[in-house]
Amino acid sequence: MKKGIFLMFLLVGFMTGTMAQTTKEVHGAVIDKNGNPLPGAKVEATGGAESTVTDADGTFTLEVSRWLKSVTATYPGMAKKKLSLKNGNELLFNLHEDNRHWFVDAVYQHDVNFENNSFGVMGGLLNTWGWYAKVLFDVSGVEPDYYYYGDERTADIPSISFGFIKSLSKPLYLYFGLGYTQCYKKRSYRVSMEDGLIADLGLLYNYKHFNVNCGFSYRRPFKHFFENGAENDGHGLHIGIGYSF
Repeated sequence: MKKGIFLMFLLVGFMTGTMAQTTKEVHGAVIDKNGNPLPGAKVEATGGAESTVTDADGTFTLEVSRWLKSVTATYPGMAKKKLSLKNGNELLFNLHEDNRHWFVDAVYQHDVNFENNSFGVMGGLLNTWGWYAKVLFDVSGVEPDYYYYGDERTADIPSISFGFIKSLSKPLYLYFGLGYTQCYKKRSYRVSMEDGLIADLGLLYNYKHFNVNCGFSYRRPFKHFFENGAENDGHGLHIGIGYSF
């Protein structure tokens, strides 16, 4: 009987020691960019189930696996932040305002050279550095100079461009990018299409959930890309309006 009790205590002691060796406590605080504490911020083991919230003074204590490599802190309106545990178990999270916004705009473009119109959509991510994608469908077509043969000609494939967005000073952003388009070549009796490059440059203004963009597009056929002159080039002005979230 005594031997059984001894073995039971030995087993309990072994399990307790094992648990103590496989977990550790992480201490720290969560503050904003001005050094003010953020009470109620969520602090959690990155990729794990352990989590806690900060006290009124922004501090926290979190028990995690001894092999955990990083801890993540989140707070409403702030960008989440992940810190590594390789330098110790004392962490200070300095959170900054989350400036990321997804946006979607309806876009209209007028080609100055050939007076055709396009409609499409532009969307992407607004941030200090973000990105966008734009798709435009030609709807009005281009007429030949003289109507010897038939109809207006519209692009067979929509213009597709991708690029970067750079925050200038909130809420104003600069965007620029490149993509594929079809360029019009206007003859006396017909309009032909040639594959080409489109380049975008413009400004986007974002206020709360409302945004508007206005820019300039330039396009040139690939086969004439390194030639002088602009007889085959296209120049378009586009404007868009939409929603960010």
